[in-house]
Amino acid sequence: MATALLITGTVGAGKTASADALGDLLTDAGVPNAVIDLDWLRRAWPAPPDDPFQSALTLRNLGAVTANFLEAGAERLILAGVIESREERLRHEAALGVPLTVCRG
Repeated sequence: MATALLITGTVGAGKTASADALGDLLTDAGVPNAVIDLDWLRRAWPAPPDDPFQSALTLRNLGAVTANFLEAGAERLILAGVIESREERLRHEAALGVPLTVCRG
């Protein structure tokens, strides 16, 4: 069964670098994986006035990208991004469709 790990923390904490390094370690160990930077899934302009951080777009894109990675054989999904509440965590796990563990750096 596929699983996901989200590395979260403040801006500039090294989330993306950590996710990249973990993806490399999994690759070296022969574990099929994919690394997803949540910032790139939301990068669009303009943002809706009621969703300035593009949360809805992020989750839609996360679901689509995850489905493609899982279909391609990924067993571990490594995400880098900011989640600030339990509710956000639950929404991200639902979009992923696989169990999500969160690590705060």
